[in-house]
Amino acid sequence: MFPAANWLWGKCRRLKGDYFRREQSSRQQVSANSPETFPFYMAKCDYCGTFMFGGVREGDLRFCNKQCHTNGVLVKLATSIPAEVLAARVQDVHGGPCPCCGKEGSVDVHTSHRIWSALILTQWNSRVLVSCRSCGIKRKVGDLAFCLVLGWWGFPWGVLGTPIQLFKNAVGIFQSPDASAPSKMLNRIVGLNLAAEFLRKDGARGKLAA
Repeated sequence: MFPAANWLWGKCRRLKGDYFRREQSSRQQVSANSPETFPFYMAKCDYCGTFMFGGVREGDLRFCNKQCHTNGVLVKLATSIPAEVLAARVQDVHGGPCPCCGKEGSVDVHTSHRIWSALILTQWNSRVLVSCRSCGIKRKVGDLAFCLVLGWWGFPWGVLGTPIQLFKNAVGIFQSPDASAPSKMLNRIVGLNLAAEFLRKDGARGKLAA
């Protein structure tokens, strides 16, 4: 009775079917290529740890952008550092003076979280600080206040994301890293710094040889 309407309805159904077939195929490919993915097919950057869609691949590694991809050479190099060399440097950092205040204490990695919003624009990030517990708490309190003042002014992500960042900062203030042993994150950061140090020395030797 309504041939045009029937044709349009059939066309919509075919398009819908094609879309879901392509979506299912895409998800299967992502799952096959990335066996260790975050829910909703999000991977984790092997340099900065950010969860992401897509990104840049380098063998079995994945990075969120070109800068992290460039820095990814440090990740590869860090895996070749002898365990005893890495452990000795980690202990030196963990038991040494705080890079921020200079006081002796248990130095480790402290992560704080920020968010700011302006109408439809929202940006959030995490900041890593290698310091003593006191300096780490100061950073977290400062970023908690930053979120409390500047986080709410965007919709919808500012309103939704601000409580999350506030909660993570609050938890971090009361749950600092174990002072008796260096954390895995400290091991990772020290390893990357050692790799960067090696590259600088190798580059300097190359320039002298040239």
